[in-house]
Formats: sequence, structure tokens, C-alpha cells
Amino acid sequence: MGLTIGVSLLALTGCAERRARAFPWATAVLVHPRLPTQVVPTLDGEPPPDLRPSIPETPLRLIAHSVPPRPRETSRGSQPVLVPQLSPEDMSEAKQQTQDSLAVAERNLGSTKGRKLTPAQSDLVAKIRSFIEQAKGAVGSGDWARARTLAEKAQVLSEDLVRSL
Repeated sequence: MGLTIGVSLLALTGCAERRARAFPWATAVLVHPRLPTQVVPTLDGEPPPDLRPSIPETPLRLIAHSVPPRPRETSRGSQPVLVPQLSPEDMSEAKQQTQDSLAVAERNLGSTKGRKLTPAQSDLVAKIRSFIEQAKGAVGSGDWARARTLAEKAQVLSEDLVRSL
């Protein structure tokens, strides 16, 4: 009995994929709406006021403004370099560490001479040389803290390079 009711309900609902349209488009008609006519009430036969804004014409005048002269650009070499102040003990330690790190990095770079390097290894060699040059530049300017940091970076990269050979 339950099966019969279920089948009959399914048959009465129709197809699940195709449904009947709620509005048949074949009977639709295109209708334009009627606009109400504008009735302007006038009092005692007076014409309606002109409400358009009137913009007065202004003569064009050119006004010359004085412009201050452009500042001159200074060369980057003339700017003072800020160097952290190190105590004499820290400075001697930084000098020693910088020299040791640079020596290790240059020795490791020397071990790659005559070897065929992959593109990644060649890129690493270029970075190491760049760090070494920057460290030597920092030594020349007396910035031992920066020189030590750059030399350590060159040393670490050179050790990675030697391990990859």
C-alpha cells in the first residue's frame, strides 16, 4: 500500500528535469506604459519662473607663480658614513674574525679554480666574491662590524660551495 501511494505521488508531480513554465512567453505582449501629461499650475496667468542657473563668465587670467630653484643633487660619496663605535677590544676581535673569515672564503674559492661548475654553483661564486668585495670596502671605511658580518656571510657560502663540489 505504501508503495502504491509513493508511485502515485511520483507520477502526479511530473518529471523532475522538465517543469512547466509559470508564464507562457508565447502569449506575452510588449506594452509601453502611458506617461501622465504634465499639468503646470499657473497662478493668475503668470508664466512659470525660469529656474535655470546663470553662471557669470569670468575672464581668463594667467597668473605667474615664482617657483623656487630646484635643489642641487649631491653625490653619494660626499655623504658621511655612519659607523658603529666599537671598544678597542671589540675592534681587535672584529678585525681578527674578519681576516679569518676572508681567508677561509678566499681559500675555498681557490679550490674551485679549474673545475666545471653548475649554474647554481657559478651564481654562488659570484655572491661570495660580492660579499668579499663589500667586506673589503667596509674594512677600508673602518666599519669593522659590517666587515665582519659580510666576511662571515662569504665564509658560510664558500663552505656550502665546497660541500656541493
